[in-house]
Amino acid sequence: MSADNEKLLSVAMIVKDEEANIRRALEAIKDVADEIIVVDTGSTDRTPEIVKEYTDKLYFHEWQNDFSEARNYSLKFPTCEWVLIYDADEEASESFKKNIREFLMKQPKDVNTVYIPAISYLDMSHTRTEVGSTPRIFRKGTVEYKNVVHNQAIYKPKVVHANFPIYHYGYIWTRNLQKKKHERTSTLIREQLKSSDKPLDRIYYLIQLYKIEAIGRYNFRKNELAWKIIEEIKNVNNLPTITLEFLYLFGVECIENDMKKLGEELLRNAIKISPKYPDPYFGMMLLCEKEGKYDELLDWSNKFFQALDKAMNEVETYYWTIMSLKRISTAYLLAAKAFLMKKDFNNFNKYISKAFSEKGNFALNKSNIQILMKNLVDLVESKEEMEKVLAGTQIIVEVSENEGIQMYFDEVIQKLGELNLNVEKSLLEKFKCKNEISKYVIKKLETSEDQLLNFVTKNDYLKFVNETGIYGLLFLFYVLEETKSYVEILKELGRLRKVESEEVRGVLYVLIGDAYLKLEKYKEAIEYYKKAKDTYPEISRFIKPLLEDLSMKLSTEFDIAFDEMYSFYTSQNEFIFDIVEYLGEDAVEKLYLISNTSFANYASASLLIEKDPQKAETLLKKVENIEEFPFYYYRLAKIYEKKRY
Repeated sequence: MSADNEKLLSVAMIVKDEEANIRRALEAIKDVADEIIVVDTGSTDRTPEIVKEYTDKLYFHEWQNDFSEARNYSLKFPTCEWVLIYDADEEASESFKKNIREFLMKQPKDVNTVYIPAISYLDMSHTRTEVGSTPRIFRKGTVEYKNVVHNQAIYKPKVVHANFPIYHYGYIWTRNLQKKKHERTSTLIREQLKSSDKPLDRIYYLIQLYKIEAIGRYNFRKNELAWKIIEEIKNVNNLPTITLEFLYLFGVECIENDMKKLGEELLRNAIKISPKYPDPYFGMMLLCEKEGKYDELLDWSNKFFQALDKAMNEVETYYWTIMSLKRISTAYLLAAKAFLMKKDFNNFNKYISKAFSEKGNFALNKSNIQILMKNLVDLVESKEEMEKVLAGTQIIVEVSENEGIQMYFDEVIQKLGELNLNVEKSLLEKFKCKNEISKYVIKKLETSEDQLLNFVTKNDYLKFVNETGIYGLLFLFYVLEETKSYVEILKELGRLRKVESEEVRGVLYVLIGDAYLKLEKYKEAIEYYKKAKDTYPEISRFIKPLLEDLSMKLSTEFDIAFDEMYSFYTSQNEFIFDIVEYLGEDAVEKLYLISNTSFANYASASLLIEKDPQKAETLLKKVENIEEFPFYYYRLAKIYEKKRY
């Protein structure tokens, strides 16, 4: 530094047991300040040793349970023209370090006080923030402090503002440290309140205590204070700026706890006092979302973002904390939901992108995503609409994956399956799902192949047939007939020849014969029909007429044995085998999502009649070969009865 400005800036600090923070603070300021003053109020750790590495102006002062007293003591020692008030849990930004000296040198003699914004980090990843501007730099001898805690500077005009931030890490606390700080600070404030008889001072301290109790999570004490504060502020005209913070904080809490009328009143009062304050506009967005007023929500959204932009451009002029900075992504998410509810899908995608690209992703949590995805699934009615929201959905899925959030998208996957939407395989692979059927919906979307048998048999036909016997085998053939060629059916049936039961093996030979018959390979068909009769004689009644017809060769058109067996085994049953007992109702309800077969549509429809008769009717009307479902018209009648009443 040149000789003509080497006495420009002093730094004054008060510290105690700050060995975890102090080095970061001093490293950031050592090349900016001409001298560093540190007053230690009783450290028992290595704080003094670390301080001595950076300055020889270390003073010890007994703690008097009064932050202002200690602060004023530290102001006895600076020798430079300007004094920066600086704490051990802070760090000068690059902008501050590069610009502050030149800024101070340019100030005329009538300027005595400089406001600086403090950006407070609220989490270990330094993504959630609050910001507020306070008087931090003063001409030597022009300031003193009052209040035992959250001390306030009594300074001289003229005031200027410098947008060179200082970072504050003091809100990133371990549980133990949080408890200690809460106990110390709340005790000091309560002592101060005992002797405070001035209304504005009482309001100031009550609000500070309200905030401290909130940090300590003492909700009962915090809410008790809130009602006291409301009564106090009714009796004064000029309120301290910290009142704006209270009106916002308690207003939002009222809204979230269904005291919406009071919450709205508090937020509107904050807007009336300071229309440029962005936080209450965000609170009004929350209120509108609670009440389902989406047009109004978007109006408040515009006001919030306009106020926030203005605040960020002149943050050094805000004398209170702007807390909605950590809720920006949530504000975008609320707007996205409003656009979704209005079916403005382009803006939905736009605001989803904003919400999940915002630093910190405060909106990105399971609850928010689950609610939004539920809204999307309920609202989207057509394939065309789903195609329009797919871009926003993809953003949510990808960001969830990148952030390591264990999020399941079963409802979205099943909606895609219901609409049979073409989706990129790369996106389908990123969908995490909890329900097994969702995995088969994805497979169907990827391959366009029917997944009914894969799902029911878990891709092991032999094990399935061994478990379910003749009924399961007939079901297998029934579905294969609807989804595969007879060449493919022969291949699949051939893999079942090691089936354990002779009776089931006999039926299997009949079905293999049927497949050969359909392929007009009569010799092979006769061979397997005879094999079936030898293996399971009771099956003869189904194949004897066929063998006679084949021996006479009077026709090339034959009814296969399966048709008669199917009628026989389903004569007393709704299904060819009890699919509901085997899979459970929840799975059967969703079979139509993985299969276009008549069986899947009928089975799902039969269980959806009570829950969704319209969907049940739609599925029943897709069923072909109605005669194969003996309860078809009974089910249809139940739907009409349900719709009638």
